Amino acid sequence: QHCTVNMHLHLHLKEIILDYGPVYSFWCFSFERLNGILGDYYTNNQNIEVQFMKKFLMHQQAMALHLPTEYDFLLAMCREKHNSGSLHFGSSNFEDLIILCHKLAMSPVAMLKELDCSVHTSSMGALLPPFHTKFMSSEMIEQLSRVYWHLYSNFDPLAVEYTSSSRASIAGQVIHSVLVRTDKESVISANWPIMQIENQEMEDSCMQFGVVQCFLQHTITIHQKDSRKHIFALVKWAKPHPQQYWFGQSATVCEQPSIYSYIPLQRIASICAHANLELNLDGMLEKVFVVIPCIVTL
Repeated sequence: QHCTVNMHLHLHLKEIILDYGPVYSFWCFSFERLNGILGDYYTNNQNIEVQFMKKFLMHQQAMALHLPTEYDFLLAMCREKHNSGSLHFGSSNFEDLIILCHKLAMSPVAMLKELDCSVHTSSMGALLPPFHTKFMSSEMIEQLSRVYWHLYSNFDPLAVEYTSSSRASIAGQVIHSVLVRTDKESVISANWPIMQIENQEMEDSCMQFGVVQCFLQHTITIHQKDSRKHIFALVKWAKPHPQQYWFGQSATVCEQPSIYSYIPLQRIASICAHANLELNLDGMLEKVFVVIPCIVTL
C-alpha cells in the first residue's frame, strides 16, 4: 500500500532491459504523443473510431498539399493547430530556414565568407544542456583559427573561454556526441575538407563521414566591436576506404575514424546509421567503418 505500481515496476528495470534491450527501443512516448493529438479532435460521440480515422487522414493529406502561394496561410493554420509541445518548431518561416540550412551545409567552402555561419537564433543552432565552461589550449586555438579563416577575412584574437556540451540542435534536429550514453546519433555526414589538417593542399570538399566527439559554443569579435556567436562540432573523421562502394551506392565503407578537426554546426548535412564490421577486402580481413546517411525529409 506504500508503493505505487509505477514505483514497483522500477524494481524490475534491470530484468526488463536484459529481456528487451535499451528502453528507447520499446518505450511508448510516440504512442502517447499521438493519443494526445487524437484527443484534441472534436467528435459527436458517435462512431468515434471512424471520425478519428477520417480526421487524422484528412490532416495528413492537408499537410502534403502543394497549394498556390496565395493560400500559404491555410497550410500555416494546419501546422499551428497540431504542432505544439515537443513537436512545435516555433518559426513562421520554416521553409526559408530549411533552405538556408541546406545552403550553409552544401555550399563550397570557398563561399562561406559570403554567407553568415554565426548563430542568431536557437533555430540556427543551439547547445543543449548540460553546459560546461572551459578554456582553450594553444593547440585548440590554432585549430579553431583555421576554421574561422574559412568564415572571415579578418578577426580579432580568439577569446579562450568557451562553453561545451554533449548535444546540439539545428532546425529541430538533435545531434548527439560520443559523450551521450545513447550515442547512436553521433555519426554525421558533412561537406568539409578534412585533409587540410594533414598539411595537404585543400581542394574543394566532398561529403565526409565522422563521429562527433563534443560540441562547443564560442564568441568571436570582428574589428573590436562586432561579436558573433558560433557553434562547432569536434569530429573524428573516417577516410573513405579504397573499396568504399563494396556494398553499393547506398552505404559507404570507410577506414576507422582517426582524423580530428572542428567544423561549424551548420555544415553537418545529416546523421548516419553506422556499423563496425570485419570484411574480407582484397583477400584480407579488415576492420572497417560502414555508414549510411539518414536523409530526413522535413
